[in-house]
Amino acid sequence: MKGKFVLGVLSVMMAFSFATSASAATAYVKASERGVKNLAWSESKLIWKVDSGRVTASDGYQDQSGFFVRNKGASKVTSLSSSTQHAWNYKNEFLAGAQIGGVTLGFTRTITDRIIGYSTGDADFEWDI
Repeated sequence: MKGKFVLGVLSVMMAFSFATSASAATAYVKASERGVKNLAWSESKLIWKVDSGRVTASDGYQDQSGFFVRNKGASKVTSLSSSTQHAWNYKNEFLAGAQIGGVTLGFTRTITDRIIGYSTGDADFEWDI
């Protein structure tokens, strides 16, 4: 009796593992960089998940290095996102001059870039949109 129970449990575990591997999702990562590291450098990164030929989830991230750049946020573009693609905008502010006591001497420029991740695993980059 004990042997039949163990055999039954093993067969259920095997069936479950086959079912999960048949519909395994794949995660993709694409990143873009701007500037010079440790001075004014920014990285924008898109991570998206594809399952059964459909984009099911995505997240946008930003990283920065240096005194002359600020990440201003990543936002999903819902009007350009569907089951075949997810699009994200990334805002970066680059400084020329100095910022002293909250006052900028010089000028700033905010740049918006876009990364679009597709269900094929490919990605497009759009600069200065």
